[in-house]
Amino acid sequence: MIDAKLEGRVAIVTGANNPYGIGAGIAKALATQGVKIFLHYFRCGDGKQWSSGDSDMQGEAFYNAQRAKTADEVLGEIDRIGGQAEAWEADLSDPDSIPQLFNRA
Repeated sequence: MIDAKLEGRVAIVTGANNPYGIGAGIAKALATQGVKIFLHYFRCGDGKQWSSGDSDMQGEAFYNAQRAKTADEVLGEIDRIGGQAEAWEADLSDPDSIPQLFNRA
């Protein structure tokens, strides 16, 4: 662990529902430093779920399937590494959701 004086702090990470995405990577890295994570996400895409058996799904189809997920997979990964995390789905283009995001975190 790198002592970045982050242990015990809370970080809000937006766009964290794609387990292969930057938001998920940042959230997991912070969790290893003892940061409590509040994941925000907003599902979009066609809603088709991908599984490891869908080897033919690639490129844009794979990307869209990941964006349509909830944050459950990322929450599970953070839990497995011993981190603490919660998640909330909201559309941040709605101005009323911004103060709610910080209040929930």
